[in-house]
Amino acid sequence: MQKIGTLVCCAMLALVLSNCATIVRGSSQDFTANSEPAGARIFVNGEDKGATPTTLTLKRNRTHQIVFKHPNYEDVTINLDRKMKAGPAIVGNLLSWGLIGMVVDFANGSAYQLTPEQLDVTLRAMGTSSVDVNDDEIKVIFFTPEQVELALAK
Repeated sequence: MQKIGTLVCCAMLALVLSNCATIVRGSSQDFTANSEPAGARIFVNGEDKGATPTTLTLKRNRTHQIVFKHPNYEDVTINLDRKMKAGPAIVGNLLSWGLIGMVVDFANGSAYQLTPEQLDVTLRAMGTSSVDVNDDEIKVIFFTPEQVELALAK
């Protein structure tokens, strides 16, 4: 009888601990940031966080603006939005922590997922431009005077 009580207790504890998003997912999310060329400075919400390649740990309870900057290249900005990933948090909390657990998960961001999940960018040299081509579009490319001179010299 004591073994059954211990098993039931362990099963209840596992159920309670596995269903709170704060415990399972945490309130932060890790991102690997890469750029081509490497060495771009990364600014998160205006704060310098180092150079690529790097790993960023960001809080899930808010949106973030990521800016990649590299000398002689155009800046690239990525806006990370938070999307509700509340299904497991709500169901799990209904089975375990109840309303208190749901409030905690939403307040600290554990019930959210930051997207996009990839922070891989290709930086474009300043003074150059291009347009993506669809069947109904014309591709336009701009060159700097130096690039034109170099092409004509060949």
